[in-house]
Amino acid sequence: MTFNQWLKIQVKRDDPIGDLARDSAVDERRKPPNGNRKAWHNFLSAAGACSEAHMALDEAWDEYEASK
Repeated sequence: MTFNQWLKIQVKRDDPIGDLARDSAVDERRKPPNGNRKAWHNFLSAAGACSEAHMALDEAWDEYEASK
């Protein structure tokens, strides 16, 4: 399972990862390539995301990696 696929499954969570997943789901821009955390941070920065979104991404990425 890729990070993008994993993130799509997280939309019902009631935490920052769920917020990130829901924001990602409604954002129509092309998502970064799978397997690249830095590209996701760049994507969030380009979208004007707050620092909390970047922290949620790091938490999500760590959880995704641990689930492999």
